[in-house]
Amino acid sequence: MKKLIALVLVVFLVSWGVPLGGTEANGRQPWPMFMHDPQHTGRSFFAGPTSSQIKWTLDLGERIIASPVIGEDGTIYCLTSGVVYAIDPGGRIRWSHSLPEPLKVYDLRYWIVPLSPLLSYDGKIIFRTVSTDPTRGYGGLMALNPDGTQSWLFECAEILSCPVLWEGNIFFGARDKCYQLNLSGELISYVPASGPVVSTPAVSLEGTYYFGTVGTNGGIFYAVHHASGIKWTFPLEKSAHGDPSLGADGTIFFTDLEKLYALTPEGNEKWAINFNSICAPAIGSDGTLYLGHTNHIFYAIDPSNGGVKWRFQTGGPISSSASIDRNGNIFFGSRDKKVYALSPGGELLWSFETGGEVVGTPVIGGDGTLYVGSGDGTLYAFGTPEQTSVNIIQPRRGENWKVGEEYEIKWETINPPQGVYSVRISLLEGGKIEGIMAGGQDTGSFVWIPEFPSRGCRIQISIVAPDNSLIAQAVSGEFRILTPFSDVPLDFWALWEIMCLANGGVVNGYPDGTLKPELPVTRAEFSKMALLYLRYEQDFPPSPTFPDLDPREWYYGYVEGAVKAGLVKGYPDGTFKPQGNITIAEVLTMIVRAAGWNLVDPPATNPTIFIRDRDDSLRRISPADWFFQYVGAAVEHGILKLGPGEEEYEEIASRGGGGEYIIRFNTPATRAQTSVFLVRRFSISGLTFSIGPLF
Repeated sequence: MKKLIALVLVVFLVSWGVPLGGTEANGRQPWPMFMHDPQHTGRSFFAGPTSSQIKWTLDLGERIIASPVIGEDGTIYCLTSGVVYAIDPGGRIRWSHSLPEPLKVYDLRYWIVPLSPLLSYDGKIIFRTVSTDPTRGYGGLMALNPDGTQSWLFECAEILSCPVLWEGNIFFGARDKCYQLNLSGELISYVPASGPVVSTPAVSLEGTYYFGTVGTNGGIFYAVHHASGIKWTFPLEKSAHGDPSLGADGTIFFTDLEKLYALTPEGNEKWAINFNSICAPAIGSDGTLYLGHTNHIFYAIDPSNGGVKWRFQTGGPISSSASIDRNGNIFFGSRDKKVYALSPGGELLWSFETGGEVVGTPVIGGDGTLYVGSGDGTLYAFGTPEQTSVNIIQPRRGENWKVGEEYEIKWETINPPQGVYSVRISLLEGGKIEGIMAGGQDTGSFVWIPEFPSRGCRIQISIVAPDNSLIAQAVSGEFRILTPFSDVPLDFWALWEIMCLANGGVVNGYPDGTLKPELPVTRAEFSKMALLYLRYEQDFPPSPTFPDLDPREWYYGYVEGAVKAGLVKGYPDGTFKPQGNITIAEVLTMIVRAAGWNLVDPPATNPTIFIRDRDDSLRRISPADWFFQYVGAAVEHGILKLGPGEEEYEEIASRGGGGEYIIRFNTPATRAQTSVFLVRRFSISGLTFSIGPLF
């Protein structure tokens, strides 16, 4: 692991916030799957174009009915019936992959909408294939590597839905089943269905996936937990051709060939209205449903009761699901050959007529470009030509970064503005700016040691003008910050202190990858921790200071060095007891001695300190306790944090009635407790440090 001498965090106050766009499970990818995320909200983190200005067009020579997807580097992946294209943000083809006969992505004679590929965490492009010759197999789900070469093919009966990704699991519907695969294309499980699964599964944050089936006497709507199986089913009078979407409160919205339904997470009907559509409802940040109808009208629907908020007339049936940008503007296509942009209130912002039907969902890129495929064989890019944009190269979605390791954040600025501007690098967690890590001129990279206890993080790169206005912005895919110890999770109470010592080489893990933070610390181990932490040298006298120290043991130089530095002392009987467990009282005493603090009585009240002895008896701490004034000094200097607004962790002190604190001073101190006490000794000295080397 590389070391940094210091890491300075520059904090900026910014006037712009981070709006919610999509769910928190989608990793803030520009557009990685059908309807943007596993819940099918259709919400993007980015603002779409405010006019119908064409940035570029690309003629792919064949009708486009599939919705494109967009990777972290801005690459657009678009499907025709037999070819997969990777297209750069400037409209140039990076590579194409033609499927071998008789496989097709879709058969234009019998196409079913919507269709969309999927981008996995590791950059693979995953999509359905079908065989145009049933005697030679059905096809299946295919994955291409980021360079366009084939990675794997999962063979199965005809796939009728888009693949969806949730927590490393791929879900999709086929002729007779709904499947769950891992990212290597290996089968995890499947659910036998009552009929063909045409609807694309929607997946909740906790891993329940929802889909409907087609049947001559009606369909069935399923709720299936990814690990435990079917939770419930809901019978339908008509076939479920529509794709479900999930509201923030868990409500499931979907259409059959006659109605739009709202079901509770338990499978009970909340409401149903007559509505003929095959679109997945897009869900605004306020919960409003947006979807088109076969009657040429696009609707905004109240999620609480199914009432119509507003409607917008188009010139043809609507098969395109909608997308919603960060400002709440709605984009969709119609079979009248047009692309529409509406305001949240239903007013027309702009429209553009293509040369063919628009049945796929328009998707929004990280630079605000809107991409739409048309039946005329053209991929349209709506946006401002030559606008400034940012491409984040690293971190990539799905990467695991460890707390305390050194990493380089990399980005590139496309068409940078003239004059002076700055780059701000922020950490996003839960859709909010948790802290701005750095700022300054654009250097293209920044070295960072993760020190934020977060399960899922994203990096936001912002290009800012001198007047603090935002020029361009990009957000990385979600990556995970892990700890190097399998038994020290990110929410562990002493994580920060343990990582301080671990990255300074003061504490080490075991060969099995654990730290065992609840193990007691021996006096020899504490001597080593204190010596390394305070940067004293080991000492190897020819004769041991204490008769029970063995010069051949690993601890000898550490104990003797700690004794020489005045960090530890022996017992009145002249021994040291290196293998004996050190108690909380002894740890506090040794820290106070090493700091040279004056001894004081602990406060008589507020807080009132009680001791729980080894026999579990409870009494108030008194001057008769040898550690009485050492505890007082530890409280005074913040090593032992007690008092109003400064309550101690339950792992060290428990609360009694009336402001009393109960501490087991005579019990062995754990590795976690000792780490906390040592780091507090350093941090209160007026110095600061990041989770990296201590000096």
